[in-house]
Amino acid sequence: PIFDPAKWGNSTPLIIGVAGGSGSGKTTIAEALVEAIKPPPNRPGVAYIKHDAYYRHRSDLTLEERALLNYDHPDSLETDLLVRQLEMLRAGLPFDEPVYDFGGHQRSTETVTVAPASVVVLEGILVLAERDLRAMMVAARRAKEALTDHPVATFSVQLSDATRVTLPLSLERFEQITQP
Repeated sequence: PIFDPAKWGNSTPLIIGVAGGSGSGKTTIAEALVEAIKPPPNRPGVAYIKHDAYYRHRSDLTLEERALLNYDHPDSLETDLLVRQLEMLRAGLPFDEPVYDFGGHQRSTETVTVAPASVVVLEGILVLAERDLRAMMVAARRAKEALTDHPVATFSVQLSDATRVTLPLSLERFEQITQP
């Protein structure tokens, strides 16, 4: 497995943030992480949470007005709800994640139950821009100790013809730039 919970040595889940702009490959990376992480049989699995599910429900606006909103702005997301729900996971409790209807630009009445997990992969364009979310994520050096030599831990994702980003390089950049 890519993640060794014995090396993590913590009863709270490891929260891994995957961020980047539209089309940057964050979903590909997040899904590869989810597939590669195999927690031990006696521990809960992996939760995959998309920040996109937390777009604010703007029933006060018409569909046309909602379509004109800037969904890349931090105010478009209800991050405080996500933080509260991640705190529930950290306490070993399930929660009901919102389901966002992208066609209608509003939340659905449906929810998806997210069970407690050993690892949470959190994906979204702003997950590393939000201080409260960053505070819940593990320090990069601690994550490096828990990562094994699984191929996914060293895989490269082609972001453009000129740029290749590896998971270890991303962790190093997080430790040097984002974490401080």
